[in-house]
Amino acid sequence: MTKGVFTVFVAFVLLMVATTAMAESEDIIYEYAFERGNPEYQMYYVFDMDDMIVRYFLTSETGVMAGTFTGDVDSGFVIHWMEGWEETFQILDSTRGVLTDNDGFTTDWKAVPVEEAVAILNQEGYHDMELE
Repeated sequence: MTKGVFTVFVAFVLLMVATTAMAESEDIIYEYAFERGNPEYQMYYVFDMDDMIVRYFLTSETGVMAGTFTGDVDSGFVIHWMEGWEETFQILDSTRGVLTDNDGFTTDWKAVPVEEAVAILNQEGYHDMELE
């Protein structure tokens, strides 16, 4: 393979990979996003109401926890991460929500524009982690 043909081939492969990644990320639509921060990093939850999928991620790491949830906006969500670990998330109003973990610890979360959270989630390197 000549250098010119190889360069075109590599460019084509890179274009296909980028296009596929963008199409996959655009297929998931989140309706709600919540943020909780500290001085070193921000934490996010994003909720996909159509597929009942929730993702939790940090700005300090690229691993993303993906789980499922049941419930609705009015009664709250039960998030199922892995066998035996569940959390509940209650949307209180358009500006805040409350998370209660499996041990009963409660934290407050601020609603943020979905686009803000998804822009971070779509940055290079972010990926769903395998949970056991």
